[in-house]
Amino acid sequence: MRKISVVRRFFLLAFFISALSAAAEEEPLPSVEELPAFHEWIDNISSLLGATLEDAFQSFGIPVRVSSARGDEAWQDDVVFEYEEGFSLFWYKDRVWQLRFGPGFTVKSRDAGMGSSRGEIAALIGTPFHAEDDWVLYHFAGNGYPLRIRLFFGEGGLEDIYIYRSDF
Repeated sequence: MRKISVVRRFFLLAFFISALSAAAEEEPLPSVEELPAFHEWIDNISSLLGATLEDAFQSFGIPVRVSSARGDEAWQDDVVFEYEEGFSLFWYKDRVWQLRFGPGFTVKSRDAGMGSSRGEIAALIGTPFHAEDDWVLYHFAGNGYPLRIRLFFGEGGLEDIYIYRSDF
């Protein structure tokens, strides 16, 4: 039973990843009206938090790179699975605790995505909990855990999205 629900959750992510396999290129792209709103996209994507190693390999295959990311403290070091589409999974013990969508990733939502301005994002999901010159932070209730979303902006608008559990 669990594998079926995991496969369904990961199917949602596959829908949002822009660089699909050659076989998937033959399928027509969804119309704008069929795409979720940005906040719905975040809800769908955040369901990937807590995925296991087996889930990741079954859903996304082998990453193109496995690296480490050093946090502010030594205990904050992560193993990172990087995929070609600008998508990364960060691991804590044996579960995904953070997702990154960066350069090369196309957000498939009808009202916002990479390149959106801070004002456009705030109009869609509200005033951020905290803001700095180049990033904003939002807090949301997750599936039994607190969820944070950090959005990084450059000259061209939204550049990076980090979605993570803040209880680790």
